[in-house]
Amino acid sequence: MSFYTILTEIGEAKLANATALGTSLSLTHIAVGDGNGVAITPYQTDAALRNEVWRGVLNSISIDPDNANWIIAEGYIPSTDGGFTVREVALFDAAGDMIAIGGYPDTYKPTLASGSAKDLYIKIIIEVSNTGTVELKIDPAVVLASRKWVDDNFHNIINPTSYKNKIVNSDFSIWQRGDAFLSDLNEYTADRWIKEATCSVTRMSTRYDTSTLNGKYTARVAINNLETLARFEQRIEDGSRIFQNKTVTVSFDAISNVLGKDLNVVFADETSINVVSKSVNLGSVNFKRHSVTLIVPDAFAANHYKFLRFDMLGAATDYFEVGNVQLEEGPSATPYEQPPIGIDMDLCQRRALVLNNSMQATVYPASRDAANSIIFTVPVPTTFASLPSATISGSFLLRGEGVEESLTNATVVSYNDSAVTLVATGLVHDPLASGAYSVIATLGSKIVLNGEL
Repeated sequence: MSFYTILTEIGEAKLANATALGTSLSLTHIAVGDGNGVAITPYQTDAALRNEVWRGVLNSISIDPDNANWIIAEGYIPSTDGGFTVREVALFDAAGDMIAIGGYPDTYKPTLASGSAKDLYIKIIIEVSNTGTVELKIDPAVVLASRKWVDDNFHNIINPTSYKNKIVNSDFSIWQRGDAFLSDLNEYTADRWIKEATCSVTRMSTRYDTSTLNGKYTARVAINNLETLARFEQRIEDGSRIFQNKTVTVSFDAISNVLGKDLNVVFADETSINVVSKSVNLGSVNFKRHSVTLIVPDAFAANHYKFLRFDMLGAATDYFEVGNVQLEEGPSATPYEQPPIGIDMDLCQRRALVLNNSMQATVYPASRDAANSIIFTVPVPTTFASLPSATISGSFLLRGEGVEESLTNATVVSYNDSAVTLVATGLVHDPLASGAYSVIATLGSKIVLNGEL
């Protein structure tokens, strides 16, 4: 039989209404079903799948480059989910209404527990008369790159000539760890950006959005009580090889709550011995574009990165905000360049990944290894640059062979291009060699994988 996708009656009505009112329809989720064991024929009157077995947030939505009336929506079913045969697919909007439904060739989705595992990408194409009524927006926190996309594009990430701007997350659009960091600790904040213990960092949006500058977010870096320094930096991966003894220009948008403050722009190696810096005066009540040009110093052979740092001296509650940061080779600033969000996300997630179970619990099949430890595998969307550490928070349960106990610690023992393997530590029970186990990440739990420089 042939396989195709159609708009449902409610989908057609919502698209017509959006066209008439000049609004947009937000497609957010994709679902699959097993058709109750048989291939299905989609009907416009359908309001639900015959037997839904999985639903998730859309991974990608775009207009077909060769057909302006085709909307392409893609979903990703991870290797941890499965045990069913896909025979039907559907798209849902933000209100939970089924907008489109289609038949799908029988495709079995196994799980790790069955002895085989694979990620499954589902693509749905729908034809609409006006693609402008469909909102093409995806939450970057859930975007996963397909293997083909990585194969086609990864050379752009590691090739220094691909993009002139060498700052990752330069527009502060990616904040996997949260959006406010107020502790007296040295810690990562916005992805790839570090604050020192003397200051706090908060994601800001309102003032920046209403200015004449591009960009949705800035980072506000404020001096803590009893301190005198706000320090904010990004470590430039392979910066020694790329920039050593070269002329570079740093440009950025900035503002301070204290007029006339000097903001120091510092370039140094990881020892902070070979340092060059220049300052700019934040003397405007509005955001202003600034730039400085520096000659990057030598670095010791053992050092693999350099860092770009912003420093401001002041009193408690003094702050600066910075956004649209660009680091490029050459003696002058050129227009700001923002790499595609997929590339930025990949560069962030190859160093740190936060797996939130905010929508539903996640079950990871587990087993006992030769050392009597429980091991389990977590799928990841990209290859880590180095062996990451793991921190778990919230409620994690180990179940199997009549045993249930809380899991409080886990250590990463290996990683590859699609998964990391962890070993549970601090267990009370001695797991049986032949036992079947599961690690359950309950609703609201979190796994943080950290392989930062």
